[in-house]
Amino acid sequence: MPQELGAGTPERSAATAPDLSVAVVVGFRRGPAAEAVRSVLAQPNADRIELLLVDCAGTGADPLEGSDHPSARVLRLPLGTTFGEARATAVRQARAGIIAFLEEHCITLPGWSEALVRAHAGPWAGVGGEVYSANPGAGLSDAVYLLGYGMWIPPAERGLVAHLVSHNSSYRRDLLLEAGEALPRLLTSEPLLQDWLTERGHRLHVEPEVRFIHVNESKFGSLKGFYWWNRVFGATRADRSGWSRARRLGYAMLSPGLVVSRLLRQGSTVLRRHPNRWWALLWNSPLMLLINAVAVWGNVLGALRGEADAEARFTDHELNDPDTR
Repeated sequence: MPQELGAGTPERSAATAPDLSVAVVVGFRRGPAAEAVRSVLAQPNADRIELLLVDCAGTGADPLEGSDHPSARVLRLPLGTTFGEARATAVRQARAGIIAFLEEHCITLPGWSEALVRAHAGPWAGVGGEVYSANPGAGLSDAVYLLGYGMWIPPAERGLVAHLVSHNSSYRRDLLLEAGEALPRLLTSEPLLQDWLTERGHRLHVEPEVRFIHVNESKFGSLKGFYWWNRVFGATRADRSGWSRARRLGYAMLSPGLVVSRLLRQGSTVLRRHPNRWWALLWNSPLMLLINAVAVWGNVLGALRGEADAEARFTDHELNDPDTR
């Protein structure tokens, strides 16, 4: 059990459940999280939100800004807790029937939480939104934005989708709990969580009024984060799908072509919705190709050799490394 601090006002914890739980996982890098927390607590319905601050910095770290707010609860976890384990803890501890995840380097825009609650009144297992870039023109930022968020660049298209933006979407809590022991791995490799939901007959929805700003990776040091995350993803996908040794080797042999095919698919996704971005795609294509090469290499090694310590390394990079954004 996590050490819990700041459980909110007595009448709220003892009476009605909140409309929405919002989980923000934080490590030693405390500064960026302050803006994320402020943006959630500034939402018009903040009094109906439970903000779960999942603190993975261990004891002795500075208090998180906003942790004393009546809507906030701090879940203090031991050092070494992985990103997926931290998010799964938030799911298990949440008091609302809907849980939204927000990376600590993101800022919600006004109306974000109200739009999530409205959308979840529909028949959706998960809801995602529209993603704005906080740092256009900075290093790798534009390439990361185009290849990672092309489906959700404003104006996003409202409706049923196969996938939502990873690490910054919301879900019905009861469905997540059905994943049991697999939940931490699925919450790290979130596209696989979404596949798991849709395979069970559930539906995912994009709501453009769910708007937030993402600070993209801009430094070349962030490439190691792409590698570690994709190694976890590659291992998890191969294991869960029961890939044979022959299929894993075949995937590795096809990897050079996969680098190019990924780039073409990502580019076509952007151009289909935003044809005026052709020049941005052309200009950033060398960097996009590089990022894809790192990602595919991580997938290949994950499939062939397992994740090893990749999730621990990804967690440290994601929450603590200053050489990313």
